[in-house]
Amino acid sequence: QEYMDKPVVGTEPGLIGYWLGEGETPTNLVYDKSPKANHGRNLGARWITRTGDKPKSLMSIKARDISFAQDCLKFDGIDDSVTIPDTTDFDIQDGLTLECWIYPTDMTSTYRGVIGRNPGTSYTLLTYGGKLSFDIYTENGRQLITTPNQVLQPFTWQHVACTYDYNTGEMSYYVNGELVHVAIHPQVGKIRIARSPFRIGYTGYSNERFAGKLRD
Repeated sequence: QEYMDKPVVGTEPGLIGYWLGEGETPTNLVYDKSPKANHGRNLGARWITRTGDKPKSLMSIKARDISFAQDCLKFDGIDDSVTIPDTTDFDIQDGLTLECWIYPTDMTSTYRGVIGRNPGTSYTLLTYGGKLSFDIYTENGRQLITTPNQVLQPFTWQHVACTYDYNTGEMSYYVNGELVHVAIHPQVGKIRIARSPFRIGYTGYSNERFAGKLRD
């Protein structure tokens, strides 16, 4: 939680990508604000721009108690996505953190991609109804693990994050900076390298598209 109060500036050590989802561009690009500059192509998601403030401290303020609105992308859950072309920058093996602000509007029990590479190839953060899912494919095998309990709220901004440690196989799940679940990958090891684009709001499978708003 100590890091939840610190805004990302885009130059943090180890940062692979930082897509804010703010500001429509003439070329419909979603800019990567990290030094990697792996910009994404917006394929149908709607740009939303309103005024408001993001919670300044998740240590004292719960995101679900705050109605904040700012630049974001709205996905219809049907055919919207953002695609970032494949690059070796995404060949992360030792461990990683995937995180995003989400505002889900459809809580039906189906997998919906938030951010990552295709499931079954490398790593992906997803939702499943009101649950959080994390898909990690190591050199020893794939495992998709979902939180046993409902941890997400509909029509509410909340910050989600998942981490993987290749030494221990530990998969940790966070909502608004609070640890909500820990699982152990049964095929512990380094993350598999596979050639696949990086996607936001979509897993790469036809019916696994996010419905709602995403940013950061």
